[in-house]
Amino acid sequence: MENSRSEKTAPEGRQDKGGRTATFICIQMLRLDNEERNLELVEKLVSHYRSCGDDWELEPLTENGNVELRKEDEITEYRDFGDILDDHEDLIREEVETSALWYLSDGLDGSKPFLSYEDTVYLGINDLVDGQKEKLTPLITAAREKKGKEPVRKISLKDMANYLEKKVDILDLADELCDGLVRNGKKTMVTQLHDSLVIKRRELVRVQQPDGTVKEKLAGNRFFWNSQIPTEKQLARAREKGWKMPKTKTGGVVDLYMELKEVSFPQAVKDLWEQYGDENFTPVSYDNLTVRDGTKLNAKDRHRSLYNQLTKQKFQNHSMDAIVHYLSEVRGIDREIIDRQINHKCLYQSVDKFGQPMATFVARDKDGYISGVSIRSTNPGKKFMMDYPDCNYDVGWHYDPQFDPSCRYDKTQKHCDPRKKLLCFESSIEMMSYMTILKREHKDWTKFAYLSCGSTTKYGCIEQTCKEYGYKDVLVMFNNDQEKDGRAAGRDYANLVKEQLTEKGIKCEVLLPKSANDWNDTLVGLRNGTIKLHYTEAKKNKTKTNCGKER
Repeated sequence: MENSRSEKTAPEGRQDKGGRTATFICIQMLRLDNEERNLELVEKLVSHYRSCGDDWELEPLTENGNVELRKEDEITEYRDFGDILDDHEDLIREEVETSALWYLSDGLDGSKPFLSYEDTVYLGINDLVDGQKEKLTPLITAAREKKGKEPVRKISLKDMANYLEKKVDILDLADELCDGLVRNGKKTMVTQLHDSLVIKRRELVRVQQPDGTVKEKLAGNRFFWNSQIPTEKQLARAREKGWKMPKTKTGGVVDLYMELKEVSFPQAVKDLWEQYGDENFTPVSYDNLTVRDGTKLNAKDRHRSLYNQLTKQKFQNHSMDAIVHYLSEVRGIDREIIDRQINHKCLYQSVDKFGQPMATFVARDKDGYISGVSIRSTNPGKKFMMDYPDCNYDVGWHYDPQFDPSCRYDKTQKHCDPRKKLLCFESSIEMMSYMTILKREHKDWTKFAYLSCGSTTKYGCIEQTCKEYGYKDVLVMFNNDQEKDGRAAGRDYANLVKEQLTEKGIKCEVLLPKSANDWNDTLVGLRNGTIKLHYTEAKKNKTKTNCGKER
């Protein structure tokens, strides 16, 4: 497709840093037909100048569909990401040229540029790199010879973490990070900063083996945070091993550092290794230790990350035929409820890598930033579902039908009613299914507030939602799937939530589907006539019914 953007040409005779005459034609420099690639390069450009201390910020979504770039106090709107690259052509060329040594020496010398060599090829400016090859050859040769004389013993991130767990005494680390410890028992201490943070000392225990021999084993060296709920990883491991469900957050040395320093796992390993690591080993690459942890992103960065992922999957909510058909015809969800989700920008249609439509559920935090995205296949024979990376499960998919969550940024408006009962589900489809059940039974489904957790193990968002919005009455409505060993995860986690919320002074009850595994199966059964709801008359007033409960 021919690009309609007009060509911009620099004044003839302008010289670059090497003294060469340069005539720049932007349409030749940029492959403007690939906006996805252009976005990646723009993000690299913005990130580079932010790392240099400049206040740059990219806002990909504006009301008129343009792209907004803020540099300090200057705000400029562009039609697309290619326009931004065009406008910053000189900066890009200058940065690449000064960093050519790094490319040509395979990273052995010079400073690492923010663009890869493949990026320079895409932009049509790799000649700036290749043109300096002859001049830089002696420096490159010297750098390679120096590297060849130094034997390197490398260690992976996982092995680094295992080494630190054995090497570092958690009491010493807690003492350093929490300004002292207070004895709590024979083998435990509590911290000065958090009296609910219990530290168990490291000890060597003797364990008798089946063959009669005795083996020494390192035990303890862990923390237990009694005021914090267990992590999803803890809960999943307990289920996998068949252990009793933990009720508090726990972990080892690296986990403690992550909690108290509020950093990602890779960053915690890097910091601790610099203090306690083995000098004889070199990390495989410190570059790999700087990856972002979605749980530690601030609200704006998470919003940008999730929005960019949505953009790549071509999300929209104006042509929703495939999603509406799937949810209404296959899942049996009421059209009014679907339309309200669409109008409130909680439900979108996107496409997978094969071009097939996907139901896309978008969550927002109290300030209106996108906090979570969950997608589900619309093919009845394909039960594909996943959440985007960087979702904040402390927030969940919160929804009050009487308020538009996409306008939460407007602080002058009310965005929920804390007097409502909060109904909590495993997924958005289960949530919409129960809304439909209420409507079928002639009940006002808008009189409740709703929350989709994403799964049973992500139940922590229930307590956080109550804290954030002030809810005091909760009904946990997880699925009632029965596993082969007889356990029911939905029931177990629902009862755990009830116990924890009750301790916090929040009224909490549990309601699970009885005639089916989940609420959508219940809805489909009601539609097909295979399931019926029965009501019992109240003792004092025979006109009142116990609505929605299966008997």
